[in-house]
Amino acid sequence: MKLNPRSRSANAGFTLIELLVVIAIIAVLISLLLPAVQSAREAARRAQCVNNLKQVGLGVHNYVSANDVFPWGCFRQHHLSDPTGYPYTSGGSFIPLLPQMEQQQVFNAINFNFNIFGAGNTTITATSLSYLHCPSDPSIENKVFMAGGSVDGGDMTMCYSSYGGCAGWYFQLPRYSVPAGVFQTRINQQNGVIIYIGYDSNLTTPDLQPPNKLNRGCVRLAAVTDGTSNTMMYSERAHGLLTPTDQTCWNWWCSGNFGDTSFCTMYPMNPFRKTANSGNVGNAGGGSNSFVSSASSFHPGGANFGFCDGSVRFLRDTIDTWAIDPTSGYPAGMTLDSDNVYHFATGSRVGVYQALSSINGGEVISADSY
Repeated sequence: MKLNPRSRSANAGFTLIELLVVIAIIAVLISLLLPAVQSAREAARRAQCVNNLKQVGLGVHNYVSANDVFPWGCFRQHHLSDPTGYPYTSGGSFIPLLPQMEQQQVFNAINFNFNIFGAGNTTITATSLSYLHCPSDPSIENKVFMAGGSVDGGDMTMCYSSYGGCAGWYFQLPRYSVPAGVFQTRINQQNGVIIYIGYDSNLTTPDLQPPNKLNRGCVRLAAVTDGTSNTMMYSERAHGLLTPTDQTCWNWWCSGNFGDTSFCTMYPMNPFRKTANSGNVGNAGGGSNSFVSSASSFHPGGANFGFCDGSVRFLRDTIDTWAIDPTSGYPAGMTLDSDNVYHFATGSRVGVYQALSSINGGEVISADSY
């Protein structure tokens, strides 16, 4: 006798085995889909990072049009209460760019009578600028309160930047009390586009007003003889990959110090994945290391770089770079003398990465090499 299918219970459901199979299939589909979702999110974050660098590049070109030079990377400044004392490191390249980045009100609030870390500028240090934050690095959004952190001993709150200007192969932040000839030699050695413009014994506080007087010594567009499309201008800094203590101390958005808004190519890109943390960055300052001084990124496989022609390109971290001598901690062929002046032996190899960071090295670089 053939059973009528309609005689089955209308309330019949899935068996336990059938339910488990369905759950397993859903889990497999989710596991397959999740990397694609994460990849799409990272692509969006990377695109936003590119846009940030494009905005900075546009601001720089507006600045060059108005001043005929690139913005300074760093300068030293006396504190108002001690005009003949030690001239502390002061503002970095994002300070003169403020009016070009629709931040005129922030620029107007700066008191140039004071060091950028003085009591007169605590509002500036605590100002957070979203276009300086890579969305792949959420730690960059943090504000840090520093009790007694200003140069005059007052309290200060600091905000941070994911980006820094290219100082070239190495940093030069000459100490205040050095012979004039040594000082000038160090200044002349700089081969990046965003550089330290120095300090001399005749530079007094009134000389710093108005701020555009600081353009003396900055790099002119005509000096970029390697070509603007082959010369780095800004890159990323992976703030969140630093230790918690170093995150507090480095990448200050308004500072011109070497580990804050500048980078160099002495060490390879993303050194976190390649080298031991080295203390040798020449005259870059106390506690310096390869992690702080180099370009780095949370984006897989490389980092975004803004070039002097305004373009932004993603450079792979496998880009050709010079070898580091494990004994000295410096690039092979490079030494530092007792005056902290760099010497690079004739014929020593320069990598593509380093060639892209200098303004006038004369290197021939093929586009397919990076």
